[in-house]
Amino acid sequence: MRRKKHSNKKDYMSEQMDKELERLERDITALYSNVSKEVMIEFTKFTDTFKEENEKYRAMVEAGDMSKEEYTLWLQRKTVQSDMYKATIDSMADTLMRADQVAMAMVNGALPNVVAQSFNFVQSLGFAAADKAGLSVGTFQIYNTETVKALLDGKDVLKPKVDIPEDLRWNKDKLNKAINQSIIKGESMDDAAKRLQQVANMDNNAAIRNARTAITSAENLGRSESADKLKEMGIPEKEVWSCIYDSRTRDSHLILDGTVRDENGYFGADFLETPLRYPADPLGDPEEIYNCRCRMDIQLKGIDHSKDEELYKQFMQENYPDDWKNLQENAHYQDKEREKMATKEYQKVLKTINQNGYLEV
Repeated sequence: MRRKKHSNKKDYMSEQMDKELERLERDITALYSNVSKEVMIEFTKFTDTFKEENEKYRAMVEAGDMSKEEYTLWLQRKTVQSDMYKATIDSMADTLMRADQVAMAMVNGALPNVVAQSFNFVQSLGFAAADKAGLSVGTFQIYNTETVKALLDGKDVLKPKVDIPEDLRWNKDKLNKAINQSIIKGESMDDAAKRLQQVANMDNNAAIRNARTAITSAENLGRSESADKLKEMGIPEKEVWSCIYDSRTRDSHLILDGTVRDENGYFGADFLETPLRYPADPLGDPEEIYNCRCRMDIQLKGIDHSKDEELYKQFMQENYPDDWKNLQENAHYQDKEREKMATKEYQKVLKTINQNGYLEV
């Protein structure tokens, strides 16, 4: 299939979603920064129990009174073979697992507002297009966060969750490897502690990848739901795949760029093993979903899309001022809640997370 050239200029809502993702990444990074410190404190408490003895043996190695191999064997017995070490690893892995839960709750807490804003954005432009075309299309159906929560519970959507047993296993493995590698290389316990920071950084990076994918999926779900509503009302529109042109963009998504969603509601039906309803569609194959940054543009006749911000805000503020205000306040509230969760009080915050991974508001 020949790829069509398509402008990758972002519309107003995509720019807003980028800002939301930046704020989310900031809060997630702050969370893991605190967690990293806690992990190092836990490890330091353990190493303090044999600090004096360790310093004596390291001095003996430097003086040539003990071989490096003998010291390494002693250190291994003192650390990885001790019950206290195993308890420390369990505690650090649990600390990281709890942080992973909080990070995913941060992401899930942002999703309803993302879907609502995206849905309302497209609907407002659709009604502006209908007005210009002289079409009578009835009443605008606004999405608020409560409506979207119900929608997300009843649809196949990307809501990141933590597999607790697998998460604990992964973290224990990485923590053990970091410390063992440090011992084998003859590094100090301070250097070993620094290696543990790298494990926390890996969890942080994974959480940010999940956040990016989930926000992209939620934004495009809102656009897709809205496009379906516009079709039902007889408003002419086209759903077009739009990707970002850089070295990280998948070849398959470059092929999809500029293509129109088919009559069955799919992109890539002629070459993807699992066609996609929209970018970051959770029903798609993992290799097509994760880290996706594409979006679904909704093209409407008679609309100057360079003025979509003005059209969106004017429509919402004139017709639904209370709902508009509530959406803005909810986004602000969620941001403040994430900031709280990023502090050392994050374990207490876990109590505010329900079984679906959303913050109780």
